[in-house]
Amino acid sequence: MYYSTIAAVMAVTVTAAASAGQTGSITERGRAVSDWSSAESVSALAAAASPDLKAKIDAGGGPAAFSAAVDAQMGKQTNVFDEVEMAVNGLTFYQRLAAYERTPAAMTTIVWDDKGTVAAATVQPSSPPPPAPAAGTGVSVRPPFATPRAGTWFTFWGGRNLARNYHMAAPAQTYAFDLL
Repeated sequence: MYYSTIAAVMAVTVTAAASAGQTGSITERGRAVSDWSSAESVSALAAAASPDLKAKIDAGGGPAAFSAAVDAQMGKQTNVFDEVEMAVNGLTFYQRLAAYERTPAAMTTIVWDDKGTVAAATVQPSSPPPPAPAAGTGVSVRPPFATPRAGTWFTFWGGRNLARNYHMAAPAQTYAFDLL
């Protein structure tokens, strides 16, 4: 139940100016605003937030109180499993899959539009990444059909952990890819 409280609070769309101290790579910008158990991270989010989101953070007692509430529910962030950044249709996404003291894993997503404005920020519970089977452990990675060999193909997801490959949630689909 406490997960839904965090997701409901943070599923607010955020609009902010890219010039509000957000310089550097997408990963650096995402790291600065995605650890909500840290008062510094919530302060950076509040500084770049739309008036509506800033009002919600302030109504909860400000960044320090907001991060204390997240800390009380999830604990401090203890391990970052993976970080992903990608650009699709004019939007840039930063996702962080991390463990917390009382939460095995949570996925944080920050989205910027083509002007560098934060368009959305969410955190939600996730499954910890399962270990990828090692090569030669009986897992066939050869498809029973011919793979595309002509033209340009876009692989949407694919990798050796859940943040990069949502197929890993089902062991039989561990090595599945979406080819578009």
